[in-house]
Amino acid sequence: MTMTRRSSLASALLLVACGPKSQVEPAPIEEPAASIPSIVIEEPTVGPSYSRDLVRRVVRTHFDEIEACLATQSDPKLAGKVVIAWTIELDGKPSKARVTETTVGDEVAGCIRDAITTWEFPKPTHGALEITYPFVLSQD
Repeated sequence: MTMTRRSSLASALLLVACGPKSQVEPAPIEEPAASIPSIVIEEPTVGPSYSRDLVRRVVRTHFDEIEACLATQSDPKLAGKVVIAWTIELDGKPSKARVTETTVGDEVAGCIRDAITTWEFPKPTHGALEITYPFVLSQD
């Protein structure tokens, strides 16, 4: 086979395999992922017979849930404060969770509030008690 025939045959095979105007599609440009704000724990308000450290410990074990709430936001500069209040019942389960303050919007605040309602706290020994917990979200 001559060089010209090989070249024609290769061109014909490419035409059949790729179509008359084969073009490589450029890869899509991905937007940089929004950074998740760091969560700063301020001093929670708890009843006199309950330890702030116990509350902080439970909250810290659930940071992944709070971060999941923050990750749903498209704002790369999300920062602010969410204050949630709830009651720890005698069985250690939270009830009556509500947002008392937010500067980051209802969606994030509501997500954090809903997450808290699934947690479990050490059982209070002197009756149900109120917790008020500020979450400060900052972009470092």
